[in-house]
Amino acid sequence: MYKFDGRIIKLTSEDYDRWRKAYSAIPADCFTAELQALDDFYHEEKIEKWFIRASAALRNRNRKYLQEKRDSAPVQLVQLTKEEALDFAVWQMEEHPWTTPTYPPPRAIAEAQYRAWRGKLRVVE
Repeated sequence: MYKFDGRIIKLTSEDYDRWRKAYSAIPADCFTAELQALDDFYHEEKIEKWFIRASAALRNRNRKYLQEKRDSAPVQLVQLTKEEALDFAVWQMEEHPWTTPTYPPPRAIAEAQYRAWRGKLRVVE
C-alpha cells in the first residue's frame, strides 16, 4: 500500500513521512501538489529512475520556501547604548582581524566608527 500512488512516483508511508519531515518548509497542503507535479512530469518525459530526482526537486523547493520565509521575515531593530555599540564593534574587529589594522587599537577604531555611525544608528545615550 502506498501513501502517494502516482503513475510513476509511488511512496510508501515510511518514505512519504521521511520526505515530509526532511522537506518541512513546503506547506502541508502543497506537498502532495509538488509530488503530483513531479509525477506528471516524470510520466510525460518517461523517466523511470525518479526517486533521487524527486528528492532533489523537493529539496530545491524546500530551499525556495525557506528563502521566501527568510526574505519576508520582519526586521527587528535593536536599540544599543553607546557602550554596547562600542563593545560590538570591538568584538567584530576581534572576530575578523584581517579587516582591522593593528594600530590604532580596536577600541580607538570603535570610537571613531561610533562617531561616524552616530547619525545612522539608533543609539540610546
